[in-house]
Amino acid sequence: MDDNELFPLEAVPQRVGRAILRQFEGRCPNIREVEHISDEQWLAAPGVGPTVLEFIRHVTKGQQQRTDTPSSVGMTDAELLERLEFIQDELRSICRLLKAKPVRPEPPQSVPTTSPPHPGCGVRPTG
Repeated sequence: MDDNELFPLEAVPQRVGRAILRQFEGRCPNIREVEHISDEQWLAAPGVGPTVLEFIRHVTKGQQQRTDTPSSVGMTDAELLERLEFIQDELRSICRLLKAKPVRPEPPQSVPTTSPPHPGCGVRPTG
């Protein structure tokens, strides 16, 4: 990902996107601008907690550079709730993407007309 590319707001949950737009006064920043904001500044921003910050850093630096994946062990109830809300936002974003894709229904399979009726269906063969 090029540092001069715009930050992919469409690829993140709405809550993360809103926090980023608030930080940049409504303007979509490029990846480099998002990277240059310190963790302390992000955590001081409204709507940004450890989970949102983790998602922002995942997008800007890539997961391969992260070695300190947080565990739910030792997290407070508030942190766990924030993580749950983040995951739910992410799930809703995925659902919206899936709903936006057109789905082609499979054509109905034709039923052979020469097959005998199923026993017990109430249809008697003629003849």
